[in-house]
Amino acid sequence: MTEFGLINLSQIGNMGHIKTTSVDLANPNARHHLDVYTGTITVGANTKADHIFRARVASFVPIAPGVIETVTSDNPNPLLGATATASPASVALDEANTIFAVDGVSLALEQQKSGLPKVDGTPFCLILKIDLAIQRGSLLRVRYQVTTLWSDKENIKPTPTPTLPGDTVPNELTTLGIQFVHWISADANAASGTLHGGEVTLSGPMGTAFFLHDDFRNFANAAFTPQLAETGMVEIVGGRGHSFTLSFGVTLQDPIFHLGSLASVLTFPAGTAVTRLSGDVGFVVAGNVVTGTAANPVPGPDGTMGLSDSNGSIQLTGTFTTITFTLVPNSADGNIPDGVFLQVGGAQSDSG
Repeated sequence: MTEFGLINLSQIGNMGHIKTTSVDLANPNARHHLDVYTGTITVGANTKADHIFRARVASFVPIAPGVIETVTSDNPNPLLGATATASPASVALDEANTIFAVDGVSLALEQQKSGLPKVDGTPFCLILKIDLAIQRGSLLRVRYQVTTLWSDKENIKPTPTPTLPGDTVPNELTTLGIQFVHWISADANAASGTLHGGEVTLSGPMGTAFFLHDDFRNFANAAFTPQLAETGMVEIVGGRGHSFTLSFGVTLQDPIFHLGSLASVLTFPAGTAVTRLSGDVGFVVAGNVVTGTAANPVPGPDGTMGLSDSNGSIQLTGTFTTITFTLVPNSADGNIPDGVFLQVGGAQSDSG
């Protein structure tokens, strides 16, 4: 399974930044901006397993503690070129079979569509993505170096932000290749949508609560990983003999399920590897079974009522084009239908 994580600014240290102006030999009158960024990132990835654990992290590239650069130009290619390297900086060995490595590094200029604290609009920022591999040990920190060449046009010159809060993270899940279904239609027996450009269909007994305009906000709390400020949602219904089939038009890698208001037992086929990413006390994962219990909703800080019952996120290990599961109410007789709020996402597999 590939874990994922968004690095916050407080996890980045030992920053260095130099910049200069370079001459374009093909056009001596043109001047470009050359920047070099260095630093270390605390990743804290560890495992005691005898197989390789893989993790992918995404981070800003700051120029000083809490300060990053933004670009607001409409120019589609303000970044003329870039290189990025990373290597292990601090490790802890378990035994002779320890492996730790940086498997891959990439850099992208990504729009922060949900905005940034103290910054107007939805600017573009440099996002560094690092793939890690570990066996029987801990990879505590990695060091990085990024070199960028920017266009010489003044209106796309990177602009430093004010000092941002230490918990600021890249707010686009696409930095990790993770997307969630955009649900388009739903009725009593099925729902459909799109993911990674492919069609998604869900068949099974459905409820009546459907958010088809990516405006559902109750997955934006600590019970869910990753938290989604606004997304789509469809309501599935637990009952005796109720089964569901999800089909994807692309191959999905390690899919993620957000399950809200779960007072049922959700069972995947035998042998399905299910990991609990997060959840409240009543949200339990055991083998291929996810169990929720009935509970009253908890009011939020603003006085509005949150989700009832159990809530949390799970991740399946492997690649999938189809996922099947059953959903039965967790009650004495199992005859009272249970509506469960569902959202599904993940990264597209390299194989399709």
